[in-house]
Amino acid sequence: MILLGHGENSIYSIEMELKELFQHTAISFVTEIADIQDLNKMNLNMKSHRSDVVYHAAAHI
Repeated sequence: MILLGHGENSIYSIEMELKELFQHTAISFVTEIADIQDLNKMNLNMKSHRSDVVYHAAAHI
């Protein structure tokens, strides 16, 4: 699972929460720091990770 966000603290917090929730699974996490409005960075990430599905979860609580 690729976690992408523009703030290091928020991505770190989400990553730690997900790792704890899914600690007994084979899910691996990759974090990327980027602004979703940076088209070049988004294209690079999509090509690099070859994502099949993208969820936009900006309102994570």
